[in-house]
Amino acid sequence: MKRLNIILICIIISISAVTFSANQLPGETKSFGFIGSGSSETADTENETLGEKSLPNSFIGSSNSVSLATEESKNLSQPYFTDSLSLKILLVLIFSTAAILIAWKRKFKYRKPFLITSTVILGFLMGGFLCPSLTIQNLIYRYETAYLILFLIPLVITFVFGRVYCGYVCPYGAIQELINVKNIKIPKKADRYLKYIKYILLITLPVISIIVGYEFGFEAPFKTVFNFSFLLVPLIITIGFAFISIFSNRFFCRYICPYGALMGLISKISLFRLFKDEDCIKCGLCVKACPQGAMCSPGESKSECIMCGKCIEKCPKDCLKIKGGKK
Repeated sequence: MKRLNIILICIIISISAVTFSANQLPGETKSFGFIGSGSSETADTENETLGEKSLPNSFIGSSNSVSLATEESKNLSQPYFTDSLSLKILLVLIFSTAAILIAWKRKFKYRKPFLITSTVILGFLMGGFLCPSLTIQNLIYRYETAYLILFLIPLVITFVFGRVYCGYVCPYGAIQELINVKNIKIPKKADRYLKYIKYILLITLPVISIIVGYEFGFEAPFKTVFNFSFLLVPLIITIGFAFISIFSNRFFCRYICPYGALMGLISKISLFRLFKDEDCIKCGLCVKACPQGAMCSPGESKSECIMCGKCIEKCPKDCLKIKGGKK
């Protein structure tokens, strides 16, 4: 337990130090965002800096406005901290720390209230920042701002503690899980091929964004609800995924989310992960209990594991533990 506390303290101090020192950078100036680029997250952020109301879009907007805004932005220096990035970084740190403690101390009874809190605060109150389908593309054009810190925090946490950000903090995953009523298992063959989609998006969307010169992508389901824009196309997509989520837990997370795909790759080398001890009787209850289909065999989890604790709660021998080390 001491090892976990030391790692947690080091991560929080390091990120806080970087955030504080970066926030002291002099000569901050106002900057224009990529208006019409299709990234409502970028538009929201940059327009708040200007004191204007943003016009979020679901897909890529007018190429003329993109070119104009991009050209103007090249001639203006971006402030390191725009709008409420400091608050967003702080919230992600607080929520992630709490999530790690819940998972580590096995207090999974608090997980559902935690998901509700994440949905309300990070989703509805904060507009669902770190939109998982646009985050990587946003980073391409905002890596010189504190957005880089915000982007890296979930990845660093995933490297150390596994996908607790996905399982507890992300409001997009949280709201899908909260509305899930019955988790119908996807056939194994379909499940295997569907998972390729998020990895294809992980590669293609950033590459296309670099080629076209702006954030190419789409709003994740529920983004239009979180920022109360209620645009027609995103709203239809959200309703569609909401209906699917009722019968298939975290469908978007498992098969579509490119940011989650990146964290899945990182979680393969996480320092802390799920282990089984010698008391395992291979009853298979953990495999049946896993809503993510992350258990490939009794006590053996894959990169899809989001540390939800369902398998731990179902284990009759209490032989599943989250701890550091290699399998």
